[in-house]
Amino acid sequence: MNAPAGLRRSEAAGLAVGLVLSALALGLALSWSGWKPLTAAFAGANLNLLLPAALIHLVSLGARAASWNVILARRAGFRRTFATLCEGYLMNNILPGRVGELGRSFLLGRRPGLTPAMVLASIVIERMYDLGLALVVLIALWPLVVDAPWAVRTATLAAIFLAAGAVFAVLALRSPARVDAWLSRLPGGGVRWRSLWQNVQSGLQTLSRPRPFAVSLLWMAFGWGLAGLEYWLVLTAFVPGAPLAWALLAMAVSALSAGVPSAPGSVGIFEAAAVAALTSVAVPASSALAFALTVHGVTLGLTSILGAIALAGEGETLLGVWRAARDRLRSA
Repeated sequence: MNAPAGLRRSEAAGLAVGLVLSALALGLALSWSGWKPLTAAFAGANLNLLLPAALIHLVSLGARAASWNVILARRAGFRRTFATLCEGYLMNNILPGRVGELGRSFLLGRRPGLTPAMVLASIVIERMYDLGLALVVLIALWPLVVDAPWAVRTATLAAIFLAAGAVFAVLALRSPARVDAWLSRLPGGGVRWRSLWQNVQSGLQTLSRPRPFAVSLLWMAFGWGLAGLEYWLVLTAFVPGAPLAWALLAMAVSALSAGVPSAPGSVGIFEAAAVAALTSVAVPASSALAFALTVHGVTLGLTSILGAIALAGEGETLLGVWRAARDRLRSA
């Protein structure tokens, strides 16, 4: 397997690990389902529900962009924030290593009043919201999965990462002197890192202001609610009469799986997580896998199209943004 041009050895190794894990996860999901039952699940699906599901996903992206715009103190505006969000998703869908977050920080960080470090800090907040909401949904639906062996491990790891993020935010906002002292011990001393750290602190300021914090979190929760409705529509296409709780469970567990190394787009990992969640509530593995492949395809396809349109509108190319963002990171 040849790595993309310019890919460093460590990056190629990370890509290889992700591809292997994705292949294993997808193979495991297929072994649970079987080809013939999977084909039968697709043949009996009500695919007329996919169009409204895609439209709902589009609105949920708008809610997520509105949340991110508030986190950024509206420095970029909703329209630009929405476009950059889709550009980042396009990069995550196609390029290795979830570089979409780095690409977003580069693209939006070029605008007046913003820096890549500030934007990256805002993305950290966005990811903390996702992690917290996924954990809340999983805990709310705990009676459905209390006997599943993966549930406790998943919830525990999510809580640990969320707590670590909260500690980092508190240190950044409440104890900057302590962080400055740590930075002074790094190579190059505090002078080299202070400007970068100040930009990160600026990007985290939303967490210290009650109103922007509440508004941004509510927008994100609204986006999650819409995404749950999207998942439910797709699930009922394969499992008529499925309750909304099942779709929310699949959404939360697949979201929590996003941190696992994988191929671009979390292909394989997403499907295995969704199938594990749904089979724990007695959904046939074939129907669960057909659902996972379909809802994943809808989200990847829609965000890729929107991201490509946004990139073309800026006169950018996918690899060009990736290389520029990577070079910026190396020189930081």
